[in-house]
Amino acid sequence: MTIDNLKVYEYYITVKYNNLVIDTNQYYKAAFSIIVKQNPTDAQDMIINKTIHLTLLMILKVKNSYLSDDGKIYVLADNPTSKNNMRKLISNGEYKCFRQKESDGYYRGIDYLLLICNYYSDQFFTARVKRLEADDLVPEILKSCFGKTLLCSSDLDWARCMSSNVDWYNHTALYTQESFKKKFKYIPNEKTVTLMKVLMGDNSDNIPSVKEITEQIALNLIYNFDDIFEILDCIKKNTEKAKLMSEYTKKVLLKNEKRLLTNQNLVYFCEVSNTEIEQAVMKGNFDSKNLSILYKALNFPENFDSRIEDIKISFGDIFKFDEVQRK
Repeated sequence: MTIDNLKVYEYYITVKYNNLVIDTNQYYKAAFSIIVKQNPTDAQDMIINKTIHLTLLMILKVKNSYLSDDGKIYVLADNPTSKNNMRKLISNGEYKCFRQKESDGYYRGIDYLLLICNYYSDQFFTARVKRLEADDLVPEILKSCFGKTLLCSSDLDWARCMSSNVDWYNHTALYTQESFKKKFKYIPNEKTVTLMKVLMGDNSDNIPSVKEITEQIALNLIYNFDDIFEILDCIKKNTEKAKLMSEYTKKVLLKNEKRLLTNQNLVYFCEVSNTEIEQAVMKGNFDSKNLSILYKALNFPENFDSRIEDIKISFGDIFKFDEVQRK
């Protein structure tokens, strides 16, 4: 192991973050795939229950590994019904069209997971905003984060929010801006990652690339321009800056202008106000009784949560109502 690699390794195993921001849908999807593979004959409700359990374990593992003792963990989720409508409309239905549509029960499991997080600890904050995907919430969430933050998602979209105080964990490696640059050959921020995805596409979201544009061409454009609008404007006006591009590159970009502008509209963060975020964020509060009820309802293993002495709580008191004198 080289000195540089040793320094990176030591950083990864010693750093603790003041904030974690979790891509809940991605963790849940990974857990679901594992459970289905392990238990293909189980009934759907049992599969969902096990998925909720495994997802929570995955989140807690990241929390225990990377969150400081007094840190905050933001659990962000997509809106399950309207998240893709705008982007699907722009792309004539192409956006994420190859992703399998899951059952209502699948998405209800995410609801239960968020509910558990709300009762699990005051370190947890959950958020979901109608019409938006989880990554759209990240820029505003980060405005409320103090100290160092770790973004937890394998989706490159999340790397757009990296900075000197914000690192990215894609489940296989943890990246600072410096180590990201060594791996991907450019410094990650909202402009560079967005432009790279506009030019090179994104298979996971079914955003097509411009085939004639190589990675080297894309990197050259990223080094010299802020966005696709500036690039196209420079070409059309034949500015001094346009000389940074070859004639071949200019022709390819102009020929694919419609595709590139569509990609831009698919990739950029949807606007969300601070007020929307404030209304959507729910602060957790440890509640042993409600957790016990949820654990039992979802068939969690007994003694799953060592903070709860007796998980065998009755459902009876859920259904007690104060008597009302009716005329």
